Formats: sequence, C-alpha cells, structure tokens
Amino acid sequence: MNDLQMTRDGDLAILNHDIIATDSIEQGIYIRLRWWYGEWKFGPDYGMKYFENVFVKNPNRTLIMSDVSAQIMSVDGVKSVDQISVDIDYKTRKAIVKYLVTTENKERFEREVSIWNNME
Repeated sequence: MNDLQMTRDGDLAILNHDIIATDSIEQGIYIRLRWWYGEWKFGPDYGMKYFENVFVKNPNRTLIMSDVSAQIMSVDGVKSVDQISVDIDYKTRKAIVKYLVTTENKERFEREVSIWNNME
C-alpha cells in the first residue's frame, strides 16, 4: 500500500517538483513510534508513553518492549514484530528504537527510529 512520503521533519517529500509515494507500513510505524502519548487532541490515548515509561528512573524494560510492539502491531499490514531493541541514553533523554517486522505480504524490513533527537 502506498502513501504520501514525509520527510523526517514531517513535511511532504518532493522531488523534481513532484510529491513522492512511499510504503505506508514503513511510514506508519515511524509515525506511531514518534507519536508521544497525549500529543493529538482528537486521540489523547494514542501514542507512546515516553515520559511515563521510558525516560524515567528505573524503567520497566518489559513494559517498554510491550508498548513498542503494540504500537508497531497497530499499523495496518504488519503481521509480526520479529525483533525489538531500545537503547536509552538517560543523561540526554534520547532513545533509539530498532525493529524487524514481517508484513502480511511476507516482506521483512529492519529500521530504527530516533526518539527525542532532532525533535527539539
């Protein structure tokens, strides 16, 4: 399934004065993992609880992995989450989420999403 591609800054990607199409599954995961809990007024229960569960003293790693997996699985077209890792730098309050997923079309892709870095 295709969608309009966004840049990492959230703008529409344009090449040679034309809008670019992209895989909506991959972009959907990226959006879900960068969506902070309570950020969207029309869906205040959506998003990752980064301030509540990740960037806290003594975080529950099992809960974090479960939350990441649930966000990825909520994207249409995702069949399974095969691997997840979350590397957290508590001093700078930044995190890198790495994941490997399988789609319903049996395609597999591995990506990473930076949280907080470049969001300031």
